[in-house]
Amino acid sequence: MDLKRAVRDFGLGVIAAVLAAGPAFGETVRWGVNAAAGGSVSLFNMRDDYRPLMDKVGRDTGTGQTVMPIFSAMVNGALERGSHPVFLVHADAAAPYLADKRYRLVAVSAAADSDRIAFLVKKESNAKTLADAAGKCVVAGATFDAAAADLLLAQAGVRGKIKELRPVREAEAVTFFVSNGICDIGATRSAAEIAKWEARGGRAIFRSERLPVYAVIASSQLDAGFVRKLQASLLSFHPGAESAFVRATGIEGFLLPDARVESLLAAFRDRSAGRNAAQRPAESGANSRPAQPAKRPEGT
Repeated sequence: MDLKRAVRDFGLGVIAAVLAAGPAFGETVRWGVNAAAGGSVSLFNMRDDYRPLMDKVGRDTGTGQTVMPIFSAMVNGALERGSHPVFLVHADAAAPYLADKRYRLVAVSAAADSDRIAFLVKKESNAKTLADAAGKCVVAGATFDAAAADLLLAQAGVRGKIKELRPVREAEAVTFFVSNGICDIGATRSAAEIAKWEARGGRAIFRSERLPVYAVIASSQLDAGFVRKLQASLLSFHPGAESAFVRATGIEGFLLPDARVESLLAAFRDRSAGRNAAQRPAESGANSRPAQPAKRPEGT
């Protein structure tokens, strides 16, 4: 028997047994939190930013809670490995892992001023609706904004017709690109940037419905009783619009997913599956080598 495989399987079995038993009273549960979640992008202040939420969940579940920041580029790897029993990540990142039942959806975020995507154009632009994005460059904020823009363009039937969808890191860069003619349309959910853009005479040609920006998901191997307590704690978390938590994270609370949210998560999942399927042939082609002739036996 392969010793490495045996050791690995034994380790996975132990982890599964521990998770299924549920966290013991006073035990610390480590959350994997996307380091770009909310407005908190610093690895140094994230634990302080999320302390009000962690303290409440800890009291309600009888366990310790702590935040472990994860860079956006590492979120998929952390989810794939199951490196934490609970994650708070962008909904588009969570969706594929909910589909295969490795995680359970606990709640989605409520963020009244930053959960709608607006597509912005200059005042003089000839674009009036999303259909007019055909042949144009669209710039969007990185991570969730770009994923949501991609999905909304696809739902409008124009995704395959645009010139380019260009992600940028900062919301300010979206309006900069449009102002300076680098791209024709900017997609952002930053309420501040949208307000400034419109105050300068710019227009929004489309505004989405409220989107589930962040999702809290728990390992399917976690004790169901603990997950119910976790969910109840999140749903009763109301920090107040002017609280330090909301100012730091942009998250005003948590909601149960309804049918519309489930539909959006399914669309994110299908988008991810489609992109992965499209990449596989290219990757296999890039990595494949021409077949080598069989080596002739010596002496022939």
